Amino acid sequence: QAGKDQARQLVQMLAGYVVKAEPVSGDKGVRADPFAAQMNAGAKGEPGNVRLLRAEWNRAWVDEHRGFPNGRHDDQVDATADAFTEVAPSPTDWSRA
Repeated sequence: QAGKDQARQLVQMLAGYVVKAEPVSGDKGVRADPFAAQMNAGAKGEPGNVRLLRAEWNRAWVDEHRGFPNGRHDDQVDATADAFTEVAPSPTDWSRA
C-alpha cells in the first residue's frame, strides 16, 4: 500500500508532466541483470557500454552498484534498472532496430 500512496503523491507533484507509475514485480537482482550486463560488457580492463556524466553523485552511485545485492542500499540500483528497462529495446525489438 505504501508504494501506491508514494506513486500517487509523486504523480501529483509532477502535475503538468507526462508521468507513468507502474508497479514492479519480481526479484530486484533479476531486474538489475540487463543493466549490469551493459555495465560489464567491456573486455577486462575496458569500460562497458555505460558512460556517466561526471558529477558529485558518481562515487555513491558506482559504489552502490558495486555492492549490489549485498550492499546496505539498493534504491539507486533499482531505479537505474527500471529506467534502463523502460528505455532499452527488448530482445523482441532487436529485429526492428
